[in-house]
Amino acid sequence: MSEDYETQLNEWKARHGLKSVTDHHNQDELLMAAEESQSKGKAWCVECDAHLQIRDMRLITRSIDHYIQVDEGPSDYIAKGNRVRMCPKCFKDRYEPD
Repeated sequence: MSEDYETQLNEWKARHGLKSVTDHHNQDELLMAAEESQSKGKAWCVECDAHLQIRDMRLITRSIDHYIQVDEGPSDYIAKGNRVRMCPKCFKDRYEPD
């Protein structure tokens, strides 16, 4: 792989809150983030009730917050209708403090 591709991939993963794609757990998160980025629907922010395009929101995966996400079984993949999302401002305030 080229360094340019790796740089772009790492930037994309950072925008969607992903750290690594080395194990099955993170493969599920990568798949969900890809689906989220292509989604045309809207969703509500779990914190402030903002109603935004899904692709503009941040997905709360189990690796970010295991307690807020719905438990659907042994897989880390969460069905699109059951995913918990936050607007970028609430995500930054809660998970990326100064």
